[in-house]
Amino acid sequence: MLHLLIINYDYNAASAIANDWLDQADDLTRWGEDLQKADVEVTVFQRFLQDAVIKRNQVTYHLVRDTFADKLLAWQIPRQIHWSARVLCAAHVQVEHAILVQVNGLRFPLQIRYLRSLLPPVCPLIVQHQGERPWSAPYRPIQRWGLQVVDGFLFSNPALAQEWMRNKIINSPQKIYAITADAAAQATTNPSNQAAAIYASILHQKRDPITRT
Repeated sequence: MLHLLIINYDYNAASAIANDWLDQADDLTRWGEDLQKADVEVTVFQRFLQDAVIKRNQVTYHLVRDTFADKLLAWQIPRQIHWSARVLCAAHVQVEHAILVQVNGLRFPLQIRYLRSLLPPVCPLIVQHQGERPWSAPYRPIQRWGLQVVDGFLFSNPALAQEWMRNKIINSPQKIYAITADAAAQATTNPSNQAAAIYASILHQKRDPITRT
């Protein structure tokens, strides 16, 4: 089974109790549970006010405390959550288990660049678009530099990626993948199954770059 490690940086500080926060994180928990049904093992690393490990509906959530506020600033590097991801990925790679890392949000280029430096080279790094826009022109070189180490970008609509391509923040259209929600779609094309197929494709390309077209 393919293993997906999701890193989520921001959180709602209004919920100070781990289980209460998780009850309110509907998008995150629903997505993880849907992926489990698509035969993807999911582990979530989430910055939070306190350390906790919660397993719910077969998804494991590692809540990791650090010294930063709930909304991570552009230059803040949450080293503890990154090192935790490194340890899990290295353990999987050592026994040749397939694992990928997904960061939620394109507005964390420095954090993503640092994370990439810690991960095993064979471990793909994916970033999922969360509705953010590219940084303003003076700061785009930083965003471009940070995100150039990413193996794949997930968008809910291919059109949303055009602005990132136009501003040369994403350097290759081959790195763009769309996960579309269609109420009329069959089970084989629902978002979680689409995502599972994309993860498998990116993992294959990372292991065998000659096949990349």
